[in-house]
Amino acid sequence: MPIRQLSSPLDLSNVFSEQSPMGFTVVYIFEEMAPYHESILKPTFELISRECPFSQFVTIELESCNESFCKEHNLFTYPAFLVFKKEKCVANFSAETKYGLIKQMKKHGVLKEDAEIPNV
Repeated sequence: MPIRQLSSPLDLSNVFSEQSPMGFTVVYIFEEMAPYHESILKPTFELISRECPFSQFVTIELESCNESFCKEHNLFTYPAFLVFKKEKCVANFSAETKYGLIKQMKKHGVLKEDAEIPNV
C-alpha cells in the first residue's frame, strides 16, 4: 500500500476509518533535516510498506506535531514510529538504521518474521 504524507496528526482519524481489520496503521514521525531520513529510513519504510498489504503507512513531519500529541504518545526521541491497531497505539519505538527498523517492525507483528527486505 502506498505511503501517505499527512499534514497533521489530526488527519489520523481519517486514516483509522480506512484501516483494514487485519492490519495496522504505522506512523513515521520524522525530522526533514535528519541525515538518516532520506538516505536510510524513508526508503526502508517504503520497502516495508510493500510487504504489508493489509496495513497503512503514513508519515508526519515533526514540525506539524503539537505538544499534546507528542505527550499523549510519549514522543521524546526522533525519529519515532507509532503502531496502531484500530485506534489504539500498541507500540512506540525509535530506529535510526534499516536493521533497527526492520527488527522493530517484526517484533511488533507488522512485518512477518521471515520477510526479506532488499537493500536500499
